[in-house]
Amino acid sequence: MSSVKLKLPGSIFFASNLYSLFSGLAFTIIVTRSLTVNDFGLWNMISQYIAYTVIPLSSIASFWIVRYVARGFKQALSSGVFFAIILSFIGLPLYSAVALWAGILLLQPLYFIILATPQVVTYILLGTLSSIAMSISPEQIGISSMIFETSKVALAYILVRLLSRGLEGAIISVILAQLIQMAYLLTIFRKLISRQLIDRGLTRKWFKLSWLPLYELFSGIVGGLDVIIARIISMTDALVGVRSVACIAGSFPRYASSLTLSLYPRILGTTDNHAWSRDVEEMLRFISLIAIPITFGNIALMDIILGIFGKSYVHALAAATTIAIAQLIGLIGSITDPALRGSERIDVQDYVNSRDYLESTIFKLVTVNNLSAIVYVLAVATALMFWNNGDIYTAALYWNLASFTNIPFLAYKVKMMHKIGVKMKFPTSNIIKYLASSTLMLILVLTLKNTLKPYFPGKIIGLISQVLLLTILGALFYTALVLLTDSYAKKIYREAIRSLSFRTLVG
Repeated sequence: MSSVKLKLPGSIFFASNLYSLFSGLAFTIIVTRSLTVNDFGLWNMISQYIAYTVIPLSSIASFWIVRYVARGFKQALSSGVFFAIILSFIGLPLYSAVALWAGILLLQPLYFIILATPQVVTYILLGTLSSIAMSISPEQIGISSMIFETSKVALAYILVRLLSRGLEGAIISVILAQLIQMAYLLTIFRKLISRQLIDRGLTRKWFKLSWLPLYELFSGIVGGLDVIIARIISMTDALVGVRSVACIAGSFPRYASSLTLSLYPRILGTTDNHAWSRDVEEMLRFISLIAIPITFGNIALMDIILGIFGKSYVHALAAATTIAIAQLIGLIGSITDPALRGSERIDVQDYVNSRDYLESTIFKLVTVNNLSAIVYVLAVATALMFWNNGDIYTAALYWNLASFTNIPFLAYKVKMMHKIGVKMKFPTSNIIKYLASSTLMLILVLTLKNTLKPYFPGKIIGLISQVLLLTILGALFYTALVLLTDSYAKKIYREAIRSLSFRTLVG
């Protein structure tokens, strides 16, 4: 059951992410078909205002709550909610200042910006409740996410489509969906939160150490500069658009990172590095079983996926394929990072100073990620400097090739794990079997794609239907192959059947 508990929450979260992919598409279609281009642009700007206000504050709360709740610290749950409320009161005036600036300087309508104000509170509180869920019952994150996505689409259809409330309806539908998600999580964890007292000393400590989660945001800020640099060098928005679509089309392997959801709280909850090694090796084998065929399938269907966005994007095939492979390699980080974070215990030790934190594993990990982001951006700038033939598709390929600069940093993080006693043995024999099965699946999908192409119209519905059919057939073929050749796949199959049977009996 220990193995099942390690993989089940991530599997549910993985399923919820796939569900979010389609529900998000439905929501976008509802909104874009009902809003003007200007209103849709304003809505995206409002989302950016909220993100810049909320993400730093939410990350402070989430960072510490997960670490303390997963370790069983008394009063961490109630203190975490109290801490989130304090941060919300900080976020509200910050967002109000941004709203005033946008209204005066950018001449944007204040009504819609102010209407979105409750999202400052809901985002921070949801981040806190999700952190509590990750620490205690990680599968609730996936379940609550599906509740949010379903509510969002239903509310948008009523408010935006049926009642024609436009941008107002889109904003309100998101807020109400967040409140529904919050209500669900509060119902699940209400008793645990209400029975504990608030430890103000703990919240003061979290606030005092807020520089560490804020330092962690640096890699995201730096990594986001690639778009600005590419735009300056290329002098065209077309490159940014083509590369963005290529990244979306090749992003499917990234969804497999959600499978490692429960690894972080598991490692936080024990000091046994043998248990850490066992969980890391189990997760590496499990994610290989799932991520490798996803990558091969993504590559096989890449031209159709790009065609869904428009015929002009099909030429970005090389760039999209490159990012899919880079995403697969990058999944190593979804195992190394939780392991290194969870192994660090300096935050629960007494009599530590700032220098101790600067020498800690978690600070070194964040620094490595920040350096990786800097090297990536420099690689993007260098690659595009040598691009001078005017072909934006070649430029998009060069841009995405820069993603492979993370490989030395991933290798260094594996070395860091070995230093703290966490062994990360690659399941070579399993990976060879998954690569062989995925290759055969790739050949089958490519053959069927050419055979079935005349039966599907070239419009969006036909392309989507073709992708869905080939995905199902490829998945069934791969599953059959690994069940015939791999003992670990058989073990996962038995665990899944046993878990489903148990839940059916309990239900």
